Amino acid sequence: MRKTLFCLLVLFGLSLNSNVAFSVITIEIEEGVERGVPIAIVPFGGDVNEDLQFSLEEVIRNDLHRTGKFDPIPSDQFPSHPSTSDSVVFSDWQLIGADLVLIGRVEPDEEKPDHYRVITRLYDSFEQKQVFGVQFILSADRFRQTAHRIANTVFEKVTDQESSFDTKILYTTSLPDSSGGSAIHVLYYADYDGYNPQAILRTGRPILSPVWSPDGTKIAYAELFEGYSLIYIQEVATGERTKIAAPNGYNSAPSWSPDGNRLAFSHSDKGNFEIYIYSINDQRLTQVTDHHQIDTEPSWRPDGKRLVFTSNRGITPQIYEASPQRNARAKRVDIGGRSNSGASYSPTGEQLVVITDQGIGKQVGIYDFSAETTRVISSTTLDDSAKFSPHGDMVIHVVEGSKRYIKILSPDGRVATRVPVVEGQVKQVDWASF
Repeated sequence: MRKTLFCLLVLFGLSLNSNVAFSVITIEIEEGVERGVPIAIVPFGGDVNEDLQFSLEEVIRNDLHRTGKFDPIPSDQFPSHPSTSDSVVFSDWQLIGADLVLIGRVEPDEEKPDHYRVITRLYDSFEQKQVFGVQFILSADRFRQTAHRIANTVFEKVTDQESSFDTKILYTTSLPDSSGGSAIHVLYYADYDGYNPQAILRTGRPILSPVWSPDGTKIAYAELFEGYSLIYIQEVATGERTKIAAPNGYNSAPSWSPDGNRLAFSHSDKGNFEIYIYSINDQRLTQVTDHHQIDTEPSWRPDGKRLVFTSNRGITPQIYEASPQRNARAKRVDIGGRSNSGASYSPTGEQLVVITDQGIGKQVGIYDFSAETTRVISSTTLDDSAKFSPHGDMVIHVVEGSKRYIKILSPDGRVATRVPVVEGQVKQVDWASF
């Protein structure tokens, strides 16, 4: 259940027939289709600041488009700009091929000073019926969040799936020190689309592999020192951080268990990395792998019963899966290609997102366990740090090169968008699971 911290959400019927107001559209959407559902997102009406109205339309459009399941129709094709139910002429929207039409109005709230009332409706133009109507009461600084909520509602009503538009990402950047000293490394969290960034750690030492805890209250990451690295758990609200009781040497790539009680990580004090699990409650360490080759980048399956990790037990780095137990037996996941690394599970555990080299460079791929197939979904060839969104509706990753940056991909690879970040070279990225 999503938290409604900033606004009052009231589902309401704008017709006397509640079955019409809350009817569910029956468009079938399959991953990998050539196009998404055509939707017209009409500029919101009302007698308020036009920038506020435009921000709603723009955010909703971008949210839905990024998933690859919707194709917003360009506004210059719109036959009209309705903002009330009685001004929607369904035949006009049918002519431009708009299966769905989203309209809305923004008005000053009569009861709360400096607040607004946003009313929006979604219509199925071919069925000629309302799919839903929603109302939000909010302050001006909550328009982006409200737009995400509206996009959430559209996505869920049409696909019968949850969306990740109202979630957070975590990323690290590095930039030169203006005084000529060592580079400055910064850990940020932001809205999933890069807006509202907040710095939560600044240091002269590299920050490696930041990951959210499942409840979103803590972040784990490795910090690199001269000749060793340590893993810290930091409280998001207070900034207080605790060093975990890991062995001396290099500790990296922390990964939270689904219940938030354990951290899997990679450790080396003699040049060979193994997978360990740290129990947060009793500070107990368990060594999972014991092999003469490197084992690193662990990631938990959503049920907590398995881990995947990267190992060079073969000729090149590949993905292996094992149970989170002492001296667990690992089995290779046959993803194919020259090399594979940095794998993590989809929210259902049925797929892996992985950085794979299928012959033309490092690209984002999705491996399906049941079909035992791999699909490359990125067009770039220097990819890194890929993760599914919390509900599997998008994939985020870092693109390497002269300027490292973040991109979001639809799971079918049809849509790719760049995420704006604070100045600096992006190193790694994570998507919150809450």
